[in-house]
Amino acid sequence: IPSKEYPAFLEEHAAEVYRVLKPNAFCCWWFGMTWYKEALTILRTAGFRVGDVPNIWYKGGAGQTASPDTTLGSSYEPFFLLRKGQPKLAKTGRSNVLAFDPLPPQHKIHSTERPIELMQEILDLCTFPGSIVCVPFLGSGVTLRACYSREMVGYGWDLSEKNKARFLERVVLDKVREEDA
Repeated sequence: IPSKEYPAFLEEHAAEVYRVLKPNAFCCWWFGMTWYKEALTILRTAGFRVGDVPNIWYKGGAGQTASPDTTLGSSYEPFFLLRKGQPKLAKTGRSNVLAFDPLPPQHKIHSTERPIELMQEILDLCTFPGSIVCVPFLGSGVTLRACYSREMVGYGWDLSEKNKARFLERVVLDKVREEDA
C-alpha cells in the first residue's frame, strides 16, 4: 500500500474488522512504528479499546533489516491488542513483551512471517478452547496453523495464490508430524 493511501486503507479495514468481530473479543493488530499515532487514532475511532503502550514481539539479538549496510536491524515488532467490549484474557499476568526467535529468512513464506510459537502464545492469551479465529491478511498462514495446533477453528484469506499453496504444504507437513509423534 503506498504511504499516501495507507491511512484510508487502515480506516476501511479497522472499521470492517470491528464490525465483524464478535462482542467481547480481542484482535491482534500488527503495525509499523512509523504509523503508531495514526494507527492508534484510527483503531480507537473504529470503536476499539486499546492502551497507549503497544505490545512487543522481541526477536532477541537477531535484528532484521532490508539494508544491513546502512541500517541497524530491528529486534522487535509492535502490535496492539484491541478489545471490542469487555473481553477477559484467557491467560493472565503476562508481560506485554513476548520473546520468540524469528524464523530464518530462507524458511519464510512471507516477509513478515512470525514464528508459530509466538502466534500460539497470543492465542493462549486471548482465546478459549473452541474459539473461532479470523485472519483477514493470511500471509504465511502461521496464525491458522497455530489455531489448528490448539484445536480451534480458523478462517483466513490472502491475495497471493503462491502464499496459499505454500501454506497448504505446511498444513500437510504439520499433519504428518502430528501423526508421526
